[in-house]
Amino acid sequence: MNTKFLNKLTFLYLIIPTIIFLIGWCKLYLSIPISIALIIIYFKRYKLEKAEVKEIVKSIKKNKKKILIVLGIILFYVFISGIGGYVYQNDDHAYRNGIFETLVNNKWPVVYDKLSTFKGQIMLVYYFAFWLPAAVIGKLFGLTTGYFFLYLWAVIGVSIVFAYLMKYFKKNYLIPILIFVTFSGLDILENFFHGRDALALINSTAHLEWITNSQMSSFTTQLFWVFNQAIPAWLLTFCILNEEDNRILGVLLALSLIFCTLPAVGLIFVAFYKVFFTDVNILKLIKVKDKFIKWLKNIFTWENILVGIPLLLICALFVKSNIAGSNISFVFKGFEILNILISIIFEVLIYYIVIYKYQNKSPLYYISLISLIICPLLSINGKGDFCMRASIPGLIMLLILIFQSLEKAMEKNDKTFIKILATLLIIGSLTPINEVKRTIANTHKNTVLERYDLVISPCKNNFFGYTKDNLFYKYIARK
Repeated sequence: MNTKFLNKLTFLYLIIPTIIFLIGWCKLYLSIPISIALIIIYFKRYKLEKAEVKEIVKSIKKNKKKILIVLGIILFYVFISGIGGYVYQNDDHAYRNGIFETLVNNKWPVVYDKLSTFKGQIMLVYYFAFWLPAAVIGKLFGLTTGYFFLYLWAVIGVSIVFAYLMKYFKKNYLIPILIFVTFSGLDILENFFHGRDALALINSTAHLEWITNSQMSSFTTQLFWVFNQAIPAWLLTFCILNEEDNRILGVLLALSLIFCTLPAVGLIFVAFYKVFFTDVNILKLIKVKDKFIKWLKNIFTWENILVGIPLLLICALFVKSNIAGSNISFVFKGFEILNILISIIFEVLIYYIVIYKYQNKSPLYYISLISLIICPLLSINGKGDFCMRASIPGLIMLLILIFQSLEKAMEKNDKTFIKILATLLIIGSLTPINEVKRTIANTHKNTVLERYDLVISPCKNNFFGYTKDNLFYKYIARK
């Protein structure tokens, strides 16, 4: 499958929940025209040609064995993540199950009038778009069917991600999948640096990444803990990087806010790279008037202005009203800065040093590195959530750089580079391996699908916003 077709699948995968959100949460005079505009963009930009259909069918027939192997890996990978509740679920799933069941069991928008745990009327405010297709199924056919569809929806998303991965590394279709599933920072070495018993941690099912607040979660950790943010963030990063132009870039960024609000910050760096460094050199472009005007027209399109901006305002006003999300601060304390520097070294900098010989002229190398250095400097409520999630697009960019470097090294038969990179990847793989071990170790027990009642949960402020003085509720929300 070519990347243009993958972008078609990604855009469709993202606009279906977005349209559900618009119709379920917003006044019809806003939701209907924007929804229609999104559908028009899809069919106008991603029209499926007959020749392309034939090519896809031919490719599927030719690669049946490969597709079945990859699909089997995806089905198992998503299954053991805990999505759907068929195996042991990590602690965060209790909140995510609570969100999903709240969406299924309540009228949209979800509003509570009088609760002792809050000081006024509240509305469910969260980046919950990923759950919406499954929530519709849950409303129609019951919660059990809804959870099963949630699992299938995740499988579809991860399948598109894996298809992108194989496009970035063509030597062997299993290598990029293996690297993605096992990719992580060198968390075990960071634990050892901080004086912890590394051997005991390896022999345990401990979560190796909780060393400091500056952790950047492995892709497997993201799937096992925050799938609702991770899968859309992965897809958006790949989609933006593989778009042939910037005509719908603003639309894609606007979509990200109700899927993955914190990773949306990291996507700004992806967009910056796409606008200023993909296929053009902006410094040279400015000197050529005709090309510069064409470049500007390619950004200030009707899609970005008439659809992207209104959608961005609606989604921004919605997520901004979240109670907990407004407390963002910089980390400037000396001890914390030292920990941040140490974390950056073990999490990503070692990888950047190793691939420098192959990537030192790539703008993507520097932009992704800057994004990953900035992420630990911001904090929400003094916790590490911002760094863990905003770093997701940067980590995808780093992964792409690693694939590109590995292919170049193989072409040059650079055995030293391959051995060093393989060693780092193996050391990093101990983190996602522990995530899998924890699921396997706990699944044999009597696994119960746990869920928090969000309005009385320990993190209740993370999921709600007050309706008083709330611009979204006052002017946009359906009543």
